Amino acid sequence: MSMDCPKCQGKFEEETQAIPKKVPLPIPLKPTMSIEKYLPGILKRYSNYTICICSSCGYMEVFFKR
Repeated sequence: MSMDCPKCQGKFEEETQAIPKKVPLPIPLKPTMSIEKYLPGILKRYSNYTICICSSCGYMEVFFKR
């Protein structure tokens, strides 16, 4: 997904990651804690996000994916 910047027509650099639903706790046996109840309601419907930053001007866009 290579996109041009709408501000300066430069190229976006992008990275996609999963929206975390659990975080590891810093105690022995490494249990996890669900953080889903702390997420905004709109984020609960999505599993990934992509951040796009223009390498020329620094303009940023964020996209969410199901």
